[in-house]
Amino acid sequence: MDKTIRRIIIFASIFHILFSVLLLAIGRAELLPDMFSQNGLGTFASDSFRYMREIRELVSILNEDGILAFVQHPFDFHVKIYALSAFVLSPIWGFTILGVELANLVYYVSVVLLSYGLGREIFNRDVAVLAAFAVGLWPSFLLFSTQLYKTPIIVMLIIALVWMMTRLITGKFRIGFAFIHVVIVLIILKFLKLIRPEWW
Repeated sequence: MDKTIRRIIIFASIFHILFSVLLLAIGRAELLPDMFSQNGLGTFASDSFRYMREIRELVSILNEDGILAFVQHPFDFHVKIYALSAFVLSPIWGFTILGVELANLVYYVSVVLLSYGLGREIFNRDVAVLAAFAVGLWPSFLLFSTQLYKTPIIVMLIIALVWMMTRLITGKFRIGFAFIHVVIVLIILKFLKLIRPEWW
C-alpha cells in the first residue's frame, strides 16, 4: 500500500473517531441541547432520530430472530448497514453516534480516499492530497458524516462512480481492466438504485 494512502487512512480514521467522541460528549454534557441530543444526534439531521429507532428494532430482530428475518425486514438498506454497526458496537457505546461509527467511519474514510484517487487520476499527487484534506475537513460533510443519513454513502458511491468513469476515459488499461471497471460501475449504479430509488 502506498505510504500516502496509509497515512490518509490513519489520519482520517483517528480524526473522525475523535470528532464523533467530541459530539457525543457535547450531547452528554448538554452543552448545546438545542443542537445535539444526549446520544450525539443533531437536530439538524432530523431523520437520524427515526433511523435510530429503526436501528434499535433491527438489532433486536437480529438478536432474537436471526439474519434471515433481519434481511427480509422492510426497513431501508442504509438503515440495515447502520444496524449491523450497532449490532457490533452498541453493547459498548449504546445506541449513540459511536454505536454506528463503524459504518460512518467506512463512508468517511472511503470518501476521503476516493477524493485522493480522483485528484491523482486527473492531476497529480500534490493536488490529490489537497483534495483529500479539503473534502475530509469540509464542515458540513464532516458533521453529517457522524449522523444517520443516506448522504455519506451516496457521496461515496457517486465519487467512486466518477473515479471509475475517469479511469475508463483515460484509456490506460487493457480490455480485462476495462471490463472490471465496467462491472464495478454497474455494481455502484445498482447500489445507488437500491439506496435511493428516486435518484433514477
